[in-house]
Amino acid sequence: VDIANHRLFVSDYSRHRVLVFQLDTMDRPAPNRNAFAVIGQTSFNDCTGFSASRNRFNGPGALAFDDVRNRLFVADTFNHRVLEFDTQTIQNGMDARRVLGQPNFEDSGMPTPSATSLMTPAGLAVDADRGRLFVSDGTFHRVLVFNGLGNDGGLVDNVDAGIVLGQSNFTSWDYALSQSRFSSPRGLALDPAQNRLFVADTVNRRVLVFNAAALANGMDASIVLGPSEFESSGVTASDGGFSSPWSLAFDRSTSR
Repeated sequence: VDIANHRLFVSDYSRHRVLVFQLDTMDRPAPNRNAFAVIGQTSFNDCTGFSASRNRFNGPGALAFDDVRNRLFVADTFNHRVLEFDTQTIQNGMDARRVLGQPNFEDSGMPTPSATSLMTPAGLAVDADRGRLFVSDGTFHRVLVFNGLGNDGGLVDNVDAGIVLGQSNFTSWDYALSQSRFSSPRGLALDPAQNRLFVADTVNRRVLVFNAAALANGMDASIVLGPSEFESSGVTASDGGFSSPWSLAFDRSTSR
């Protein structure tokens, strides 16, 4: 949601597009409930094309919005990248402004782990106040932290990540069950007031909480939700257990 401009962005995964809906001042959908713009396709009736280019997707998934700079980030899952769009004005089939995870807009190759590569990115979160973008890199079992959202209004193409969570370095990609490791992390959510990053550690059936004020490569999580300890993943159906937690959202107004 873009609260300032009352817009809702929806990733339409199988049709390789993102739809944009106008909300009223109470953030309710317009009466006709139709999208007013489409990103990733040239028109609303075009839903078959997918490719790696400046204005196409291949399975767009997670979204994040930077309300300070009016930027939309889209996890372009099977192109193994994240695209950044300038949403001050929106047009059908508009071009992306930046690409992360690939050396250019036309490349969609399956990479090896590095500070610039992504493999099926699964979750996004923006720290607008501190100029950071968090990307969960599920296949490589890590979360990458990109700094510099405020530089020239946004990130530069194919920039190096500054921090990696879940791995001790940018080239390793094994999985584990511990206080500092993941197994296929997906959803992300940020509490900017308390500087807490929440990570859905999907296959380990838990949510890890990190101190986002003092990030370091391979750092330990401070809290685990789901199991009672960091070395446990087996949980039952209860008020405190998970089975494959997938998506996260944080309510700033109530800190929940």
